Amino acid sequence: MKNFVQPANVIGVVVPSAVVSGQIVQVGKIVGVATTNGAANATVEVMIEGAVEVPKDNTALAVGAAAKFDLATQKLISTGTILLGYVYVAAAASATTAWVKLIPSAV
Repeated sequence: MKNFVQPANVIGVVVPSAVVSGQIVQVGKIVGVATTNGAANATVEVMIEGAVEVPKDNTALAVGAAAKFDLATQKLISTGTILLGYVYVAAAASATTAWVKLIPSAV
């Protein structure tokens, strides 16, 4: 295909505030995981498609559950306003993390 640019599983975005590797980042409608640390207004590579392990609250999450996220707490929560993707490995209420399949631009 002559107009192919790149797979774009990871893209560079200018972050509005400082981030650390592994932090969930939102820039406009783009939501993903910072792959490196970055200062405010720096371009940071952000994974927008793939599978990641994400901190969660004390909610049990079944396979296929919507992975809703709260930017303020940096945790999956049952009533989060940001949809990261879906849970693909069940996580008990006592678990501190869950595995999430990211969905590009899920906001």
